[in-house]
Amino acid sequence: MKSKMLLSLFLIMVTFCTLSACEKYETQKTSIDVYILAGQSNAVGHTKISDREALIKDMPALEKGYKNVLYTSHSRMQNKPKLEHRFVPWQGVTLDLGRKEGFMGPEVGMAKVLSKYYKDTDKDAGFIKCGHGGTSLLNHKTGIHANGNWVSPSYAEYLRVSYNDTDITGKLYRDLIHSVYTSISELKDMGYTRIKIKGIYWMQGETDLPKVDEYEIAFKFFAEDIRRDLSVKMQEFTGSEDDLGASTVPILIGTVSSGFNLTDENREEKTNKPFIDMQKRLPSLIDNCYLVDNSKYMIMEYVDGMPVVHGTDKMHWSQEQMLRIGEDIGNIIINSIVDK
Repeated sequence: MKSKMLLSLFLIMVTFCTLSACEKYETQKTSIDVYILAGQSNAVGHTKISDREALIKDMPALEKGYKNVLYTSHSRMQNKPKLEHRFVPWQGVTLDLGRKEGFMGPEVGMAKVLSKYYKDTDKDAGFIKCGHGGTSLLNHKTGIHANGNWVSPSYAEYLRVSYNDTDITGKLYRDLIHSVYTSISELKDMGYTRIKIKGIYWMQGETDLPKVDEYEIAFKFFAEDIRRDLSVKMQEFTGSEDDLGASTVPILIGTVSSGFNLTDENREEKTNKPFIDMQKRLPSLIDNCYLVDNSKYMIMEYVDGMPVVHGTDKMHWSQEQMLRIGEDIGNIIINSIVDK
């Protein structure tokens, strides 16, 4: 009797171990599609998590981290040397990946949508975030910009300004290229043998709102340069002409909110909307470029002459708004990008 019980226990343990090994094998893929997230504070994730239970209930995988949607980050809360660097090594997407614990960015909604798509493929998805709060695409060098801006090489040449590794001009741009190269290399070390850069989501512009015409010039340079420079680095990574899709990578532009930082009743029409209109024109000026219309998510508005804040604060979206933005990004990727 005792030997029969031991035999039964042994068979149960063998079955359990076999199933566990199977599950582990089934979730270990060797192909991954990479999406780059870059920009300023809303990209970093200054959205306060106001209802953690609701998010976990809707997306249970957030509690321990999605197995098929990975994330790494090289970001700052603000662009000041004294504030800590937010580095997150590769892990499954979970909560608290924003500026610090208790905050989130667009990665949550993106993971919700893309995890369902990638579940039925032989690939995983991976997000590389490089965001820095309060930063500019233009050549600002003082105040909160004293640690760098996103100026690309061709725009610097257009401006006729110095562009060396020690210069403030373009430091964040160069950091972005380096961070992507490092993160891609880490994926190879993790066992991924087929890596493809499938998209860049750019979530920036609030700092540059008054400079509509100059921003359009700067962004066209940025789009051309980021593809070229990533292509060069990825060819360096592969040791061949294969650039992992970098030279033609789709670029998704997230507009600013029409209700961003409404200091008075006239700011929306006078400052925010002209900038948003320019952002909406960019996909027609840049090949393989898509718009994510975040402008409809009102961070604040004036009601009967009084300011009403819907966001985390006057400049950053709420939990629900940021979740929807992430879902919008994910749906555009699925509908327009992922199978190309």
